[in-house]
Amino acid sequence: DLPSLQAILPVGILHKNPTISAQQLRDVKLETGPVSAAMEELLSMMTSYTHEILAPPDFPGISWTSFWNTYQTDFSDTNNLSMVTFLNCNGTKILIPGDVETEGWIKLLSNENFCRNLYDVNVFIASHHGRENGYCEDVFDICNPVVFIFSDGPKKYATQEMRDVYASHASGIVFNGNNRQVLTTRSDGTLSWNL
Repeated sequence: DLPSLQAILPVGILHKNPTISAQQLRDVKLETGPVSAAMEELLSMMTSYTHEILAPPDFPGISWTSFWNTYQTDFSDTNNLSMVTFLNCNGTKILIPGDVETEGWIKLLSNENFCRNLYDVNVFIASHHGRENGYCEDVFDICNPVVFIFSDGPKKYATQEMRDVYASHASGIVFNGNNRQVLTTRSDGTLSWNL
C-alpha cells in the first residue's frame, strides 16, 4: 500500500536492489500485465530519489544489512530480484525477504555472509506472503526462527497453505495465550512489536 503510505508519511529514503533501473523494472512488469498503482509509486520514487545517501540516518538500537540477486546475471523476474533485509532491533533480528522465490533463495545461500546473517533470525516474514513458491527448505538448515509472519490481505491467490510447513521450523511465541509458530495479518490483524 505504498501510495497510502506516501500520502500519510512520505518515505524520505529508498533502499532497493541497485542492479535494476526503473525503466527495466517497468518493462519486466509490463510483460506480465498492467502496472499497479503501488508499482507506479515505486517507479516514480526510483526515478526521483536519485541522490546517494552518504550517511544513512542513525536509529538507536537499529541496524540492517541487505542482500539481493543481480538483474539479468542471476534473474530477470522481479520476485527473485527482491531485496532481502535483515533488520536488527535491539537484539531481535527480523528477516524481510520480499517476494524472493525458491531459486532466488538458493542463489543467495551461495553467499557466506548471507548465511551467517540467517543463523540468528528471530522473526521471519515469509516470502511471497507464505506462498509455496517463496519457500526454500534449504534456508531452514541454517535458520530456525522463533516465529513466522505471513503478511497478506484477503485470500486472492494460492497463499498461506504452507502454514504447517513453516510452523515446523519455528519454536513459537505466546500470542493471545496460545503458543504460535505462525502469525498472519489475514487472521490476526495488524501486528506490532515492542522491541
